[in-house]
Amino acid sequence: MRTIFLLFILFIAAGSTLLAQADGVKLSTNNSILSLESESKGILLPRMTELQKTAISNVIAGLMVYQTDGQKGIYQYNGNDWIHVGHNPTPYHVGDGISMQGDTMKLSIPDQAPGDMFYYNGTNWIRIPKGQEGQKLSIVNGLPTWIN
Repeated sequence: MRTIFLLFILFIAAGSTLLAQADGVKLSTNNSILSLESESKGILLPRMTELQKTAISNVIAGLMVYQTDGQKGIYQYNGNDWIHVGHNPTPYHVGDGISMQGDTMKLSIPDQAPGDMFYYNGTNWIRIPKGQEGQKLSIVNGLPTWIN
């Protein structure tokens, strides 16, 4: 009888501990299996170094961690690579004086002239100088070309 009473007390204590950790957690909503709600608390992702993150075996796409060294921040595995979530990379150069940062394109071509045009050949931006009076721009062998 005493054993049953101790098991009952243990069950009650374990249950109250689990409920205390579930503050703000809903087990389901219409479209989710877990819903977290709070006006004063956040979620804490697993924190690890880059070495620990890359050592995870059998990574599943969608896994998220917080990297604590190097380029710190939230990382998500996309099925092939770890992606730094929300990271705004430094500008990358598309080629021939055209650079992109976010959704802003900047032209910085020292010898550009009014009337010059550009096209993307799949790898780089190519400058097409302004044509001569009377010329027409046509596509020849898949390339924009001025013809008379």
